[in-house]
Amino acid sequence: MREHELSNQDVVPGETLEAQALNCIPVHMNCSGTLDGVFGFFRDLQGLRRLIRIEKVTLRNSPEFGGTVTMQTEAMIFYRPEESQETNGLADDRSLKTANNDA
Repeated sequence: MREHELSNQDVVPGETLEAQALNCIPVHMNCSGTLDGVFGFFRDLQGLRRLIRIEKVTLRNSPEFGGTVTMQTEAMIFYRPEESQETNGLADDRSLKTANNDA
């Protein structure tokens, strides 16, 4: 948000919703700035390594119509949960027990 000169930044993550293969975090974001700044911020969100679904966006002009808008957004950030230590250990053991095929 800072990179796009957005002010009055407020980012509030909600409670994580857990599933077996995919978890998500609801996030409420508010800020003020130019339309160019807001859409630049959304372009940056697209480039992140996590899937982000924008649920709702509200843009309001400033009362004096000076080119500033206030944005309120509800989004969902999806990610895969990390594997447990036991699973990672098993994968490491399997790679060590591979056959030597140099013969």
